[in-house]
Amino acid sequence: MPKRSASYMDDRRRAILDAADTCLDRDGMGGISTTAICKEAGISMGALYTHFPAKDDIVFALAERRAGERRTHYAFDTKAEMCRSILALFDLWIHRTDRLRGEFELLVAKSRDREFVRVMELTETLSDLRKSLEKLVAARELPASLDTAAAAEAIEANLIGTAFSVVIGKLDVCTARTVLLVLLDSLSAADGRMCK
Repeated sequence: MPKRSASYMDDRRRAILDAADTCLDRDGMGGISTTAICKEAGISMGALYTHFPAKDDIVFALAERRAGERRTHYAFDTKAEMCRSILALFDLWIHRTDRLRGEFELLVAKSRDREFVRVMELTETLSDLRKSLEKLVAARELPASLDTAAAAEAIEANLIGTAFSVVIGKLDVCTARTVLLVLLDSLSAADGRMCK
């Protein structure tokens, strides 16, 4: 068999992850089987194992990819960019409910599997969000007393919670966006609960 180019191998690996992403969004963690991924990607089992030695490697790579997508929304330099970025991620999740389902499935898997927790810690996005908040504190757009670690956790928890509430019909989109904006705006209050 001829040696494949690096770009071919990268493209194939990306196609496998795209297929796994589709399976996760459509069928949840239970739908991520090597058979389902091969069928979705239109490849043989041998081709799959050439790129990923085990199903867990696919799930870990998928979690890392999703974390990278969130990181792009957690990188901002101004308070206005923060609001736009967080709301853009919210909008992505509520308009792609399949995507949100995949996020929840990964969170549940993280809570059950020690090895998965270890890998997820390597792809943790909260530190990226915290660093962006620290930049805003340094630029004096947020108060110096803000506990950026607590604020990052509150933002992510509220983002996930409000998106989920919209998907299950407990909140309308306008109310959910308002809740997020109120939270983001409250970070500016020097005497807020998320202060050190």
